[in-house]
Amino acid sequence: MGIIALVAFIIHYNSHKSLKSILYNEGFLNTILNTTADGIILTDENGTILDVNKKAQNIFKWPNKAEIIAKHCDELLLDKGKRISLGKTQLKKSDGTPMAAEINIHMAEYGGNKYQIVLITDLSDSILQSK
Repeated sequence: MGIIALVAFIIHYNSHKSLKSILYNEGFLNTILNTTADGIILTDENGTILDVNKKAQNIFKWPNKAEIIAKHCDELLLDKGKRISLGKTQLKKSDGTPMAAEINIHMAEYGGNKYQIVLITDLSDSILQSK
């Protein structure tokens, strides 16, 4: 939930120059993105994956970022032909095994470009614990 608040804060206050100078400091931002409990996938407005954080890389078991960059986010879905959407869904890991997850999507605009910030919570452990 903390990363959702941070993303909402970034989007809402995107026009403040002092905030930009702090948040766009590459080291600081990478530290935040790579220590969050949620997987984060950044896509362009068409859903093409531009970047992922380490948690997303671990959730999907991608050996490296290059394996997923430039693919469409719908390729992460277990059911072909569906589109990624909010809420609980079935995704697939890099080896094709299914995974229960919760998806939140936030829109952002920067430099005249529109982006989607896809937050992924892996629900596999919570489902296993409830059995």
